Amino acid sequence: MADDLENLSGNLDANMPSAPPTDIRKRLMALNLMNNPAAAEWIHSRCRNIRPWTTFLNTARFVAPNNAGQCYQRIPKNLKHFQSNYIFVFLGLVAYCFVTSPLLLLTIAATCGACYIVRQKNINRKIQILGHELTLIEQYAIVAVCTVQIGRAHV
Repeated sequence: MADDLENLSGNLDANMPSAPPTDIRKRLMALNLMNNPAAAEWIHSRCRNIRPWTTFLNTARFVAPNNAGQCYQRIPKNLKHFQSNYIFVFLGLVAYCFVTSPLLLLTIAATCGACYIVRQKNINRKIQILGHELTLIEQYAIVAVCTVQIGRAHV
């Protein structure tokens, strides 16, 4: 057995022929956000606008509002001030969900596909149920309700 391993030789750096570009590869490259200047600028602006995490997570500054009016004023200000931090928290939670529940990725992909189909069908003609013409928002709401039900079935 040792003699067999000693006799192994070959050129590991040989040039392998690259796979020809396919339609799928072109579509995936088109989705590359970093090639889109507007998307790249948005991502860079989010990274530049991150507030210090110690300030964001400082529970000593958490104070309950005195009334509903003050609450309605503080929430939008807080969201605007810490917008980039909230985006990164959201992305972290999404990544956690994908790791802990891979079926969630399939559900999200199916939902996006269903919304795409609904939008495409809505271009040609409106969908009617029992003589009532459904708006695009109502159709998206139906997709959302079905998605929630499917998601609950897998939990």
